[in-house]
Amino acid sequence: MRQELERMQRGVQQHDIRQYLAGDMEFHRRVAQASQNAIIWQFVSNLTDLLEEVLQEAKFDEMPAQAEGGASHQDIYLAIADGDSQTAARAMRQHIKFTTEVWQTMVSLTAGKE
Repeated sequence: MRQELERMQRGVQQHDIRQYLAGDMEFHRRVAQASQNAIIWQFVSNLTDLLEEVLQEAKFDEMPAQAEGGASHQDIYLAIADGDSQTAARAMRQHIKFTTEVWQTMVSLTAGKE
């Protein structure tokens, strides 16, 4: 997970949204794997595969890097590394809420461009 956080940070620093998103997708796969829950793993794996397909068709030159910059990912990682499942779950819920808002915004901005 640490490597994926670093990959995401490099993406932010280099204004490389593709690198950021590749790290983001892999980070979520690794979190799901760490959960040791086959249902969560399968769900996250399918979701990230689908998102990667959608993102391959996206016009990244029109998509700004997210202001979040990986901060909530760092919170999730640290909680998992510390073995603090309650804090990890709380951080993941906050991250999902933020990400849902980002995706809704992206969809609404790109809906009229086709």
